[in-house]
Amino acid sequence: MTKLSDYVMEFVAASLHRQVRGQRAIPPSKDTPSAVFRESVSLSNMCPPTAMRPIRPYQIFTLLDDPPNARFATVKIPQRQDLKLLETFLLIAACRITMARRVFEFGTFLGSTTLNLAMALPADGRVYTFDLDVSSAAGVQQHPADARLTSQHLGTSSLDFVGTVAEKKITTLTGNSLFADFSEYQSSIDLIFIDGGHDFATITADTENAFRMVRPGGCIAWHDFGNPTYPDVAVYLNELSLRRKLVFVEDTMLCFYFEGRDIH
Repeated sequence: MTKLSDYVMEFVAASLHRQVRGQRAIPPSKDTPSAVFRESVSLSNMCPPTAMRPIRPYQIFTLLDDPPNARFATVKIPQRQDLKLLETFLLIAACRITMARRVFEFGTFLGSTTLNLAMALPADGRVYTFDLDVSSAAGVQQHPADARLTSQHLGTSSLDFVGTVAEKKITTLTGNSLFADFSEYQSSIDLIFIDGGHDFATITADTENAFRMVRPGGCIAWHDFGNPTYPDVAVYLNELSLRRKLVFVEDTMLCFYFEGRDIH
């Protein structure tokens, strides 16, 4: 017979892990079978130990040296599936903090964020946006929510930036990022935004490529941290935070890494 102390020890051990936001383990009782309890704290519902530092949005905005009369931006009014305006302005701020001229986006989707990033760049700026096309999407095993978004992406008649003045600053790239060769962008990208596949394998590949692509003094941003639909994102980024200085911006689903810069 298993002692109650065994259940308590299991719970204490599990509680040492950081949970995905909004989810927590079920405390055991003497009536809780050990196997059921272990199921309740499985890795799909938990994050590993983390060094992720939460910050407030103003801590990004105050990194800008621009005077008030220069702190303006042109953005697309968001639709239902777009980033929140706060998230958009944080990305625009990151572009200005890094004085970005070259931006790479993993995950074009409908092109709304692509458009906003392009409008944030100077006239000689360039956004490279990468997503699946019909041939590379065939047979790909995706998270069910990502599969629905891919269907929308492939089924749209026109991406949001088509026909805008910013379109000339955008280069569309297609393929499967698990196998694509990004070596031509090595150490040359000012800001990289990762919002493509949300399964563990894809976010790992995109992040590893991003660290090879980002220039000294550049920035990497991730979306969907803490999104309960995509627990792999939080699991991966929490683990990554043990090796890299990542910050999570409260009231958003954004994490940032600024190369060579501390955020106070």
